[in-house]
Amino acid sequence: MKEILMIKRIYILLALSLSTVSVATIPSQKKDVIFLWDLHHVLLKPKGRIRALKHYPHKKKALRNTNLRRKFLKYSLVSRFKEVSSEKFLELGDRYNNPYFKEMILTASLAQEPMEKTVDILEELKEKGYTHHVGSNMGITTFNTITDAQKYPQFVPLFKNFDLDKSHVVTRKTDQFKKPNPKYFEHYLEKNNLDPETTRIIFIDDRRKNIQAANSVGLEGVRFKNATQLRRDLADMGIDISR
Repeated sequence: MKEILMIKRIYILLALSLSTVSVATIPSQKKDVIFLWDLHHVLLKPKGRIRALKHYPHKKKALRNTNLRRKFLKYSLVSRFKEVSSEKFLELGDRYNNPYFKEMILTASLAQEPMEKTVDILEELKEKGYTHHVGSNMGITTFNTITDAQKYPQFVPLFKNFDLDKSHVVTRKTDQFKKPNPKYFEHYLEKNNLDPETTRIIFIDDRRKNIQAANSVGLEGVRFKNATQLRRDLADMGIDISR
């Protein structure tokens, strides 16, 4: 009788052990977590933008139209206080039929470099199975150019971590709905058929208003200050990442 009870106990312990192993080895939450990343001042920072504008060879032709020049100065001033999509500037070039202006704006928009410590976090999360989308006010023209691996191979280590088709950036039709408009995030959710009730979406951005807008539609916003703080905040949220 004692032997039978002992055997039963062994079976129970074995069953519990196998159950524990199976749960531990399946990343139960990772498949349901998506990271939505801002780009500017989170993963990319300007580098040589003023120099790029100063040394653009066709600057006089780009700014020869007085009205265009006034609009350019106006948008540049506004951009010091709130985000203005590069698509807004490029639209000016089309309106005044000035390809030099468009080329100059695109050249300046691409004068950026990756923020290596944040990219390290992105890559670590990618290796652990998390999904990543871009959620930026970057214009679609700049986005399609900077993610072109043949033209800009220096950005491949960054953008290879993203599902670019499911990422969300600003087009001319959606410029009025850029961040911090909550509709920006609603459009992103609709585009990808996502529901924050069933999929955990963590949005990382450096601007408070953008975080508030994301939270208002059910995303979990993390305000970015630096890579060390981001690691700590994500770990506190239960994300599998080294501190």
